[in-house]
Amino acid sequence: MDIVSYLFAADRALFLFFAFLSVFASNVYVLIMLEKNVPKAKSNSTKQLPALSVIVCAFNEQEHIADCIRSIQSSDYPKHKLQLIVVDDGSSDDTKTIAQSFPNITLLSGNHQGKAAGVNMALQQAIGTLVSIVDADTFVEPNALSEAARCFDSEKIAAVE
Repeated sequence: MDIVSYLFAADRALFLFFAFLSVFASNVYVLIMLEKNVPKAKSNSTKQLPALSVIVCAFNEQEHIADCIRSIQSSDYPKHKLQLIVVDDGSSDDTKTIAQSFPNITLLSGNHQGKAAGVNMALQQAIGTLVSIVDADTFVEPNALSEAARCFDSEKIAAVE
C-alpha cells in the first residue's frame, strides 16, 4: 500500500469515527434535554388529585381478583375521588361472586367478549377525569395511583404507563 492509499484509508476511518462520535454525542444531548424537560411526579404535591376511575377487567381470575381489588381500595388515593369498576367478562369460576363481596365497587357483567369489550363497557360508566386500566392479576402499590395521577399536573403529559 502506498502512502496515498494509506492516508486515504486513515482519513476515511477518522471520518467514520467522528461521524459516529457526533451522532452519539447528539443522542446523549437529546436525552439530557428530554430528561430536563419532563416534569416529575411530585409526591408532596399540594394540587388536588382529580377524580379517578379504575377499571379492572377479569375473566376467570378467582385466584387474583380479591388481592387486586383490595390493593386498589387500600391505596392512598382519596376514597371520595376513586371509582372502582370491575368487569366480569363471563367468567365460569367464582370471579364475579368474589368481586360482589367488596363494598364500593361498580360490578359489570357480560358474555365473554374479551378485554377490549370489557374496557369499552366500563368506560361508559366511568365518571373520573382520569381513567386507569389495571389487569386483574395486578397488585397496585399504595402510592401508585396517586403518583400516576400527579404526572398529569403538566399539560404536556397525556398518558402514563
